[in-house]
Amino acid sequence: MAELSTIQGYELLELIGEGPLFAVYKARDTKTNRVVALKQVVPERATDVRFLQGLQIGLQKAQQLSHPNITALYSIQLQAASPFFVTEFARGTNLKERIHRIAPFTVPVAVDIACTLADALRVAHSLELPHGDLRPQNIIVTPEGAVKIIDFGVAEGIALSPSTQQILLMARAPYHAPELSVTRPGTPAGDIYALGAILYEMLTGAPLYTAETAQAIADLHAFAAIPSPRTVNSSVPRALEGITLKCLQKRPEQRYTSAADLLNDLKEVRDALRFGKPLSWSLADIENLSDAPPRRPTPEPTAVSPAPSSTTAGDETSQPVRPMAMPSSTNRLRAREERLSSCLLAAIGAVSAVIVLLLVAFYAIYHTYWVAPPAIHAPNFVGMNVDDAQKLASQLHIHLLLHGDYMDKPRNIIYKTDLAPGEEIRPDHYVNVWYSKGPTYVNVPNVVGLPRDQAEQKLLSVGLKVGQVIPVYSNTVPQGVVVSQDVSDQKRVLHDTAVDLTVSDGPQPDYAQPAPPSSSTTDNSSTPPPSDTNSSNDQLQTHEFKSTIVLQPTATSGPGPWEVRISYTDATGIPIDVIDEQHYSGDKVPIDFTYQGDHFTLRIYYNDQLVLQHVYYASQAQSDPKGNTP
Repeated sequence: MAELSTIQGYELLELIGEGPLFAVYKARDTKTNRVVALKQVVPERATDVRFLQGLQIGLQKAQQLSHPNITALYSIQLQAASPFFVTEFARGTNLKERIHRIAPFTVPVAVDIACTLADALRVAHSLELPHGDLRPQNIIVTPEGAVKIIDFGVAEGIALSPSTQQILLMARAPYHAPELSVTRPGTPAGDIYALGAILYEMLTGAPLYTAETAQAIADLHAFAAIPSPRTVNSSVPRALEGITLKCLQKRPEQRYTSAADLLNDLKEVRDALRFGKPLSWSLADIENLSDAPPRRPTPEPTAVSPAPSSTTAGDETSQPVRPMAMPSSTNRLRAREERLSSCLLAAIGAVSAVIVLLLVAFYAIYHTYWVAPPAIHAPNFVGMNVDDAQKLASQLHIHLLLHGDYMDKPRNIIYKTDLAPGEEIRPDHYVNVWYSKGPTYVNVPNVVGLPRDQAEQKLLSVGLKVGQVIPVYSNTVPQGVVVSQDVSDQKRVLHDTAVDLTVSDGPQPDYAQPAPPSSSTTDNSSTPPPSDTNSSNDQLQTHEFKSTIVLQPTATSGPGPWEVRISYTDATGIPIDVIDEQHYSGDKVPIDFTYQGDHFTLRIYYNDQLVLQHVYYASQAQSDPKGNTP
């Protein structure tokens, strides 16, 4: 697509980026006004039938996913001339870029992101939908700190297309589990391995393994020792080290059996970091997890067995049979046990038991009274105003992570959380809440005649911004009251549009009047004092005009949509736009505005071409209140 345009009901707003598979656009759904991400298959892959077949299968499966940390899939249009699919728009940067900029992450940040990813995988795996291509490039972190996994289902298309596999080898290799081949779409165990590699990279700032070729990286995954993040970042707790190493085990059965189990362990670490709770993760377990990996299988050399001795049983000169050698560590342990007397062992056991009991008692008292505050029941934030929810959260000593978006829901009202009402939580818990910033397009209110502070508050309450505030002298409008606004009331505009206000500064003081020219001055080029145009405008009568216009473009205009602009010019001589939107043939467009003077000129434009101009007089408009506009 050479230039931004509209494709099958989606207006392309901005090219976000282009990769080996897709060109990604920020777009707007013209039916719902929702901002979305439109991912168009690049021409090289659009002719790959096997890739498109696998992509269709994978995306259809992914449509059933619903999780706040997985981008929703809205539409699949792979049969179009330019195949594309549409997903939720996730604003932010990918995790790979954030790692490049600021890694290693602090331990709490890395654990929070890992918890979010594990929770999303838990839901996806419960539906038998592994991601298959989980890597930092497919994870978006928004400016508010929310985490989104993108491109669920794409791995199905990659698995069926050898040419696509080749161009993605180096990008996927650092996170590809050793048991997976590039022709498999993925498994839950493979996703857990990839999450472990991502966690390692967040904690250390470097990939798990690096090499010059994808095959060399794959060999390291299969045969190299598993590096510990603590060797690079000494601030990593032992427990988090153990979780990372368990995710990265070479054999799938030695990893976490499910993303839910992984999430539980990560939550334990997160709670320990927040509340100072101790963690029980055996050092021996960690050493076992980091043992040397299996070696490449090599043929064993053929051993030549020695001939048996021909000596008799009673021959004292016969050579004794050498016992099988035991590991040196076992010998040391056995020798040590033989040296200890049974009494000493019993005494050590008794002392150890007492120490264990004391530690258990101390932990119970410490955990109950000094560390973990009492649990509370989560309130139902859905339906609450954002300000009220924040006040309630402050009273409960919990934190809200706000995620706002423009949609056709009440403004500043929470419509979703990641916490079930009544769920037990502890103080300092973080709760994600999603609220509406209001509709994408809003009606401009009439603030003329209101005090400035009330006018500004009224604009802000509907989602608009206050632009320039221009003071003017006026003999009739009280000081501090709005005289005019540059955007007509009742016009529908995009949210956050700035509205300039002209505010009365009261009557013009005497010292501000220009001095009359001296009688001795004969310079004919001198300019007379400017007239008080506001005073003259204040004398004009204000009328209201309402009408409903049925759009009937010419047959050569096509089916639409068209950019429709409706404006009027009244006695002030200033053209003011009432409507500036897209519409189709037969649409009924209501207009409602106030004008000054005894007449105004109405103009209608289709695609910036004037198609109608008509002068209305106050007597005509009042006698025809329905506004039957030609």
